[in-house]
Amino acid sequence: MSVGLKSTRLISLIRCCQASQRIVQPSLGYANMQDCSSIWVHESTPSPSKLLSYQASQQLLTVSKLFSTTHSNNASSVQEDKLSELTTEKDQAEFDKLYRSITLECRGHDKAVLASYSRFLTTAAKHLEICVDKIDTPRHHIIRYDTLKSAFVKKKHRVQYEIRTYFLIIKFLRLTSSTADTFLEYVQRNIPEGVAMIVTKYIV
Repeated sequence: MSVGLKSTRLISLIRCCQASQRIVQPSLGYANMQDCSSIWVHESTPSPSKLLSYQASQQLLTVSKLFSTTHSNNASSVQEDKLSELTTEKDQAEFDKLYRSITLECRGHDKAVLASYSRFLTTAAKHLEICVDKIDTPRHHIIRYDTLKSAFVKKKHRVQYEIRTYFLIIKFLRLTSSTADTFLEYVQRNIPEGVAMIVTKYIV
């Protein structure tokens, strides 16, 4: 009986080993139970290389978390800058100045040049839908100089020189500051040579 019990126990032990080998072999790729026992011992006591790889993976996770937080902070700061720019532009649009009227006084020495420039001003105002109140051409101003025809003799013979200054005054009504800035920059960039301009603004 003792021999039969030993044989049955041995058979059951072999079957258990075969079953465990079937379970372990597909997943780990080892041929016998000796290798399998070495695997279990190896897994129960990890090697320094595994510890180093585990520490490296943990460090990588912490670095990725820090990068994600810094990236999110940068994105939030960019969004805040954009919102601040939008609010400043909105505030500037809300506090736009209103002008009751703007008067342009142009002075020049050629009457034809001022007449041409007045047509240019009225055409530009028409395209920008600016109301033109009046166009005035006051009397020109004359400065005369009497000098001798000769350098130092013959007092009776003289020559007279005069300087004529012509004026053009145009008045525009009901402008906003943005429209006024655009219009004035355009007309002043296209002002003829020898023509001066005086701008007078009347705020509401």
